[in-house]
Amino acid sequence: MKSIILAVLAASVILCLFLGIAALVRARTKRRFYSLGVLCLSAALYTAFYAAEVLQPTLRGVLFCVGFEYIGISGIAVTMFFLIRDFVGAERPSPWFIALVTLVPSITTVMALTVSHHEWLYIEPYISRIAGLSILGFSRGPWYWVNLLYIYAIFGYGLLEFIKTMLGHRAERKAQATYLLAAFAIPIAGNLVYLAGWTPAGIDAAPLAFAISVAFCSAGFFKHHLFNIYPLARNLVFEQMRDAAFVVAEDGAIVDSNAAARELFPALMPDMGGDTLQSILSAYPEFEAASEESTANPVVTIRRSDGASRFLEIRLSEITSGGGRLIGRVYTLVDITESKYLQDRLEELASTDELTSLPNRRRFFELAAVELERARRHARPIGFAIMDMNKFKDINDRLGHHAGDEALRLAARLCAGTLRSCDVVCRIGGDEFAFIFPECDESGAAAAAEKVRAVICAATFTSGTSLVTLSASIGSIGSAGPVHPDLEDMLATADRRMYQHKSLAENSAHRANRINQASGNR
Repeated sequence: MKSIILAVLAASVILCLFLGIAALVRARTKRRFYSLGVLCLSAALYTAFYAAEVLQPTLRGVLFCVGFEYIGISGIAVTMFFLIRDFVGAERPSPWFIALVTLVPSITTVMALTVSHHEWLYIEPYISRIAGLSILGFSRGPWYWVNLLYIYAIFGYGLLEFIKTMLGHRAERKAQATYLLAAFAIPIAGNLVYLAGWTPAGIDAAPLAFAISVAFCSAGFFKHHLFNIYPLARNLVFEQMRDAAFVVAEDGAIVDSNAAARELFPALMPDMGGDTLQSILSAYPEFEAASEESTANPVVTIRRSDGASRFLEIRLSEITSGGGRLIGRVYTLVDITESKYLQDRLEELASTDELTSLPNRRRFFELAAVELERARRHARPIGFAIMDMNKFKDINDRLGHHAGDEALRLAARLCAGTLRSCDVVCRIGGDEFAFIFPECDESGAAAAAEKVRAVICAATFTSGTSLVTLSASIGSIGSAGPVHPDLEDMLATADRRMYQHKSLAENSAHRANRINQASGNR
């Protein structure tokens, strides 16, 4: 048995040294992730001095080896903690944090090196000779339990993180977590077996357990690129993106998605069965329609589970193999809701008159061109009109601009309330309004214009103690089609007729004033 135990311990030391050196060489090329290499070397130190311990003939020699074993044990505990942090992509620790983590192992190492002078770690140690090996026996001191609790806390932290990763991540990351879960579970099981007294000849199973643990860590490190930057980048960048993103393989299977995508599409949750692109398309027809658009970045409106509608811009990126073969696509859904609302608001401000809330001059010409083209295309009649307020300058001069503003707002409300739903009224200048009358020929446009004029001229409002009566002149033009004049010509005609009406109104007002004055002189 002696030769078998020593052979196993020697093989463990060689394995840990080989894996430690290989891990440190790999870490040096990446300039980070040194924890695995240090872990392997710590395990090699622990195992080597344990092998030396069982060969010592005296208690003094055994306790001398124990001190160096605890250097390895403390190194294992600390490096395992930082190995976990490397795996989850934690930030580089500060010096104060490192000092805090190494406090208990440092105290333990000092106590182990001076174990023959106190009973904080071992109480009344002794050795037994079994199968030619020296087996250390002792009662456990108070600091032994403190150190054991510290180590178990680190292992528990690791088990928790690895189980979380196995439950919430994709296949490659799960494979990495599985290797580390095994690497952390084996030493715990070995220690429990040793504490229960179930090991052959009372041999401490921890050195062998740590050698197996190191082998699992190394398998994950070399086979599954355990600390490769890409899985860490996926967790730190992809998973925390504000924009929803999911990866679709060549066969249509969704192989990865981030938290934003799972919130937007509940079907992507692991327990919902939404593991193909078709499942998303069938659940959200608007997404399918937008995906089929020929535009570079189509926009889709999707209603979320809370009832809010969001505007999403679909950005598609192809994933190709080293040989250029298409192997998948990344769908990124950029939430442009706020910018869309802002854009709509800016467009509204650019096309709306601030005072009256009517479409402005720019918008009038856009709408007029559209309606005239529609009338030409369908050979339908169309009419236009231009209206100008009478004596508007007098209102401003006598009562102030606030009264003039109120006159314009009142005129705008009356026009909008008088017209049909298909008609359009716009403010195109200071006190000038323009109208579009779809389906109106010359007589229809004239009748609509006269209706508006009559309503305006019957309106009054008060400004302070003054009663203000509105008045307006309007000129219209209509074309029965199917051939229509140019928009500029039709508006010029309507404008000319408006000024003719204004001139007639002013002449009538002058004659009425002269008659009133003559009557007063009599």
